[in-house]
Amino acid sequence: MPKYKNTSTSQIVVGSLRWEPGETLETPIWLATLPSGISKLADEPYFDPTVLSQKVTSDETVTIPDVTTGSYKVSVYVTTGEVSLKLNSDSGTARLLGVGMLFEAICLSRTINDLRFTISSGTAYVTVEKI
Repeated sequence: MPKYKNTSTSQIVVGSLRWEPGETLETPIWLATLPSGISKLADEPYFDPTVLSQKVTSDETVTIPDVTTGSYKVSVYVTTGEVSLKLNSDSGTARLLGVGMLFEAICLSRTINDLRFTISSGTAYVTVEKI
């Protein structure tokens, strides 16, 4: 959500955005080209949907971060070897994933708390994103 300022003495309108003279506006819209009279003051706060990005190469439990309170997407991609994945419990059903396989889950609430990996040889990449 960049912050822009109208440095001119005239009102400036860009699409649905309007700046009065001297006004500073924080908006979720990025301007690819700044119109004459508009200056970008800051890139922050910016939207970053990624809350976790992690490489897993051995037996490990990856916990979904506590900051994920709304909807989120969990992705596990295997680049080498074989990976066994269980959700939330060691008693769960294992998903066996091989090279090039992808596991994805859309969670509308905190239905996945952690991912439990068993890896004798292989590499998996985990990504958790807010949606």
